[in-house]
Amino acid sequence: MKDSFIKIKDEIALGPLLAVLLFIYLVSIGIVPWQLFIVAMLWNFDAVTIRWRKLLKLPLVK
Repeated sequence: MKDSFIKIKDEIALGPLLAVLLFIYLVSIGIVPWQLFIVAMLWNFDAVTIRWRKLLKLPLVK
């Protein structure tokens, strides 16, 4: 049970999530411009969906 939980946690990857949260915080206090934030969100969303599709063995939709 414990091993499978650790494996799931590795698949989800907490690193990128923490990076996104930090980025949102920086935007909210005005260090990072909104344009950069929007570009990063779009790029990150694309990467995340491709990763999840591979994980779930779904066909990649262009």
